[in-house]
Amino acid sequence: MRWAALIKRVYEVDPLKCRECGGTMAIISFIEKRDQADVIQKILKHCGLWDRPATRAPPQSQQPADEQPTFDLEYVDEDEFLMAL
Repeated sequence: MRWAALIKRVYEVDPLKCRECGGTMAIISFIEKRDQADVIQKILKHCGLWDRPATRAPPQSQQPADEQPTFDLEYVDEDEFLMAL
């Protein structure tokens, strides 16, 4: 559980504490490979989360790709920038 202690130390949030009830959560599985769709399906079905409707996709951009804004970047010397502050 060293990973949980590191996350708690860095982000000041206990990753094993339930946000809703404050209870301690249990790790039910580690998914190590991308091609384990059957394992993911089995876990979600067990938790009653498999049949939930999918979230909708983000809205499409209203502007065509050729009309997207472009930004010009300009190099500024670090010392010069700090002296201007």
